[in-house]
Amino acid sequence: MEKSIGRHVLEIRLERQIYVYNPPITVAIDGEKCASVGNGEAIRVLLDDGAHIIELSASFRSRRVEFFMDKDTALIVKWGRISGRILAAFDDRSLYVIEKRALSDSSERARFA
Repeated sequence: MEKSIGRHVLEIRLERQIYVYNPPITVAIDGEKCASVGNGEAIRVLLDDGAHIIELSASFRSRRVEFFMDKDTALIVKWGRISGRILAAFDDRSLYVIEKRALSDSSERARFA
């Protein structure tokens, strides 16, 4: 993915996983629902430079990621095998993540090395 000024592509990918129940994940960006991503699917959206909030939800599970967009990148989403949580991480570890947490738990912070 390349760096440029202005608008950038954010790809949100739900990893292909084999579960008995594997619901699609609803994606909202900056408070506006934009898509639903199914098992093994991806969506691409254009975002302006700056801070953004992505909210991922399915059933009673949710995840909120606050980050600063300044280049094209991808957000990899998957279901936690043990916890059943929605897990999310950017493929570019240099991306500035402000905060990542479950919508109901404000104590969990994003920690990328």
